[in-house]
Amino acid sequence: MHMFKKLTSTLLFAALLAAGNMAVACGWSDDWESNFYRFFDPDFQEMTDYKPFNFTFERLYDYALLEDNYSAKPNIDEWYGYFNASIPKKHIRSLVYGVSAEQLIKFKKSKFNNVEGSFASNSLVKLWKAGKRLEVFDYLVFAHQAEQYCLPNDPWGGVDGPEGDGSHLAEIAVAASNNLDDKFLKLRYAYQAIRLFQYSNHQPEAENAFVENAAPYLNASPTIGEWARCNYAGVQRRQGNEAEAAYQFSKVFASCPSRRIQAWYGWRINSDQIWEEAQSKCKSDTEKATLFFLRAFSPNAISMDDMRQIHELDAENQLLEVLLSREINKLEQKRLGYPFQARKDLGKRLSSDNQAGEELLAFTDEVIAIGKMHDKNVWLLANVYLRFLTGDFKGASKQLTAITPKLSKEGVLKGRLMDLVFRIATTNTVDRSVENNILKDYVNLSKDLSEKDAEELGKFRDEAFAWLYEKQNEPAKALLARNDAWRLTEFQTKVELLNDMLAFEEKSDKTLYEKELLSRLTQSFSHASLLEIKGTRLMAKNLLPEAIAVFKKLPSGYSSGTYTLEADPFVSRTTHFVNCTFKCGEGNYNKRTYAERMLELQKIAIRDPSRAAEAYLQLGNGEYNTTYFGPAHQAKDYYRSGSSWYSLGEHNEWNDFKIETFDEHVDCSLARDYYTKAMLASKDREQGALCLLYTSPSPRDLSTSR
Repeated sequence: MHMFKKLTSTLLFAALLAAGNMAVACGWSDDWESNFYRFFDPDFQEMTDYKPFNFTFERLYDYALLEDNYSAKPNIDEWYGYFNASIPKKHIRSLVYGVSAEQLIKFKKSKFNNVEGSFASNSLVKLWKAGKRLEVFDYLVFAHQAEQYCLPNDPWGGVDGPEGDGSHLAEIAVAASNNLDDKFLKLRYAYQAIRLFQYSNHQPEAENAFVENAAPYLNASPTIGEWARCNYAGVQRRQGNEAEAAYQFSKVFASCPSRRIQAWYGWRINSDQIWEEAQSKCKSDTEKATLFFLRAFSPNAISMDDMRQIHELDAENQLLEVLLSREINKLEQKRLGYPFQARKDLGKRLSSDNQAGEELLAFTDEVIAIGKMHDKNVWLLANVYLRFLTGDFKGASKQLTAITPKLSKEGVLKGRLMDLVFRIATTNTVDRSVENNILKDYVNLSKDLSEKDAEELGKFRDEAFAWLYEKQNEPAKALLARNDAWRLTEFQTKVELLNDMLAFEEKSDKTLYEKELLSRLTQSFSHASLLEIKGTRLMAKNLLPEAIAVFKKLPSGYSSGTYTLEADPFVSRTTHFVNCTFKCGEGNYNKRTYAERMLELQKIAIRDPSRAAEAYLQLGNGEYNTTYFGPAHQAKDYYRSGSSWYSLGEHNEWNDFKIETFDEHVDCSLARDYYTKAMLASKDREQGALCLLYTSPSPRDLSTSR
């Protein structure tokens, strides 16, 4: 069952829809296709009509090609030609897409004297008023009346399906097509008849309308001829004629950009028998090549065999380059990272087994050697780039230098892009020269690249440098290269990283790239806020004197949303509270004064036995209320996630609770030690009972209770 290994059934999505009836898929965005490095961008290959097919896992993208404007343009162009360019396109568009049947009938009843708005100056309306081209008027009225019966059921798009049976209008359309001599209008009436019969579930009549009324006149209006064929293909599917449907959809796909996506969704092959039968219907090798393309493009297909078949059948077919680009983009996704910032450095990713890349490289070698192809630039650059993706950095660079004189202007630009990618990938040490030169070259090249290409190149450079900075023991620059400055406020951030960040910020002689990195830091943090973060991390480690020394470096009058504590951390409460939802001493302490008070209490507890119990009680409060569970948690942490509560004390496949690796400060052991000391030192029974309450174990985990 060869076919079942190569294919999965595609959905008959909306191949039968008229222009404007395809709803945009919910929430889809081109941005979703841009979160992996893609440096073999096929945009320069003049493949605008094939853009949705440049890369996809299981669905297409760029749904703008399904919008009314994209489908309407070729239709309006053919109307424009029909009138020998005598009617402006905007006048045609307003009557084909911007008016209702009721409005047109109203115009006619007034003998075109009572015409509203811009329609009064419409060149075609003026012809109708003069009694000319009224057969066009009759057709447009009919087309607008028929449209309501040709809408899909689309609950997401807010479009109601047809009510009633439109077959009575279909019969009128067939009669009109038979009675007219104008081939252009004959075909358009036939198209309306096919749609109306089809949506009314009169499939044999729809088939007959295509064969008798449309097929003889397909060239009279090529766009509408292919729209009619697309509906006819759907009719064949509905009648169980799978091979005929697949063949007709393939013809639409090959020749009609405005129905290409619909044809792809409608095309399917479910058995070897259907595949063989569909091939037998092809009239040329080019038609067979289209079938092989559609099979190769199926979501789970293994494309290499079909690509070889296409080259044997029709070596200069552009569809082969669409597949080539897609296969390279798959390799980029797998080898370079998805999403950005992969878990392995570039060298490890590209040096691992890459059978698919090597097979594709061998294929490009063969095609170039044979010399038959659609666009030589595409194949030369693909060959170079595949050497890079298979780990042959030196070979790729050498080959790129050799082919550059043979490339077109657009090819040279792509070559410059690849050259910089190769240089970044082969960098082993990031020093001043590398930082300055790479940034200069990046800035110069970005001027000629699309915004998307420039962004991806910049991220690729940043990630490659980040791995090297880590090896070079420059953690601050690694963090900024990954654009992760926000991580500085995480609880697990090391003081050593903050020291390196402060040293980097204070560095006087920065390179061009270092200045760019610094701008990423200063967007979020000032020098003072970095000092606050460092002091906060030191306090979380119970290094109070060191933290105070850092806080003393803050400018006089310094304040921030996190520096002043929301609650007095030393107050004893018998009612547990996490958030400060009432007046609870906010403003009494900031991080520095809190740390200073903690040191003062430690001294009192040791030096003055008469005050030790009260001092230890306040120390316990000060420790507990600045953990994840207290209202003054910002003394030692910058955020507190509610979702973390559910993983406290858990040990399972999703959570492995460990105090030292938890994302927030949850260690209450020191607080419990202070409460225990307060209880032992206290001669007041009420105070002792309070301390006993604070040291009672939680049913979840002793380490997180008080």
